[in-house]
Amino acid sequence: MRIYILGQKSPAAWELTSDEFVDYHKTRSIPPVKERAGVFKYYKKDNYDVLIKSVKFGRHVIEFRKASDPLWDSSNIVAFDGERAVGLAAESQDLQLEGDQKSMGDGVWVDRDYRGLGMGVALLEEFRKQFPQERRIGQMSPSGERMVRSYHRKMVLDAVENGLLTQDHPKHQEILDSIASI
Repeated sequence: MRIYILGQKSPAAWELTSDEFVDYHKTRSIPPVKERAGVFKYYKKDNYDVLIKSVKFGRHVIEFRKASDPLWDSSNIVAFDGERAVGLAAESQDLQLEGDQKSMGDGVWVDRDYRGLGMGVALLEEFRKQFPQERRIGQMSPSGERMVRSYHRKMVLDAVENGLLTQDHPKHQEILDSIASI
């Protein structure tokens, strides 16, 4: 992932510290989001007929699905445990700090019973494959920022594993230190 600022090529996401990554992607802080009961009840598996992949989270095998029918937002990714929707990655309207211009950001929601398994990071990673890499993630609640830091950590570790981030990189240790407590 490369981030572009003012038309200039900037470092890849894994070349940034955790704080630099969040500073770029967060358009504003929002208070913790109050969970609404039944938020996933409107998502029916029959409407999300395209299986993207199945992933094991703890004891659950979760299917990530999209809709082929444009009536249902085809960029949304819904996570299903059997027939039950338990997670969602979707575009959400965001107000950026610069002039209150409306923009689209990434929204990720995970059912309370499925949190802490890595599903939010996996949904965000899969969702972001659909958009230009320089697109900002958007507004973040405290838990959203923790998820974004975990997402960045995964990208850094993947870069290390794939030989992209090596000890020769000038910020190698600083980047690894920035993700050490995540």
